[in-house]
Amino acid sequence: MTAPTPIDRQILAALEADTSRELVPELIQVFIKSAETRLSQITAYLAAGDLAGIAAESHALKSSSATFGADEVRRLCAELEAAGKNGDAVAAERLVAGLTRALDAAESDLAAYVKEISG
Repeated sequence: MTAPTPIDRQILAALEADTSRELVPELIQVFIKSAETRLSQITAYLAAGDLAGIAAESHALKSSSATFGADEVRRLCAELEAAGKNGDAVAAERLVAGLTRALDAAESDLAAYVKEISG
């Protein structure tokens, strides 16, 4: 059995069907840029101890990551959102580290997908 990939390719295929093969790479680039900005903001909120800010940014990233099949990113964002709402700074710090790794993996997998469909 192979390890799960960071991106659910079925969700990307559905996105491609809903839009077009030509548009998906552009959408992916917008998502990656937005996700990196949100992660930077989450990291800044963590440094400032702003757990409400972490919860809000995590919620937004959770939604967009689900659209692109980044299941691990989505899962971690949901946990991070809950940690922020519950005032759990220790869990938030641990989850931000995991989110950083998961987002890196998702971005690599999305880049590979774009390369595959761009031929």
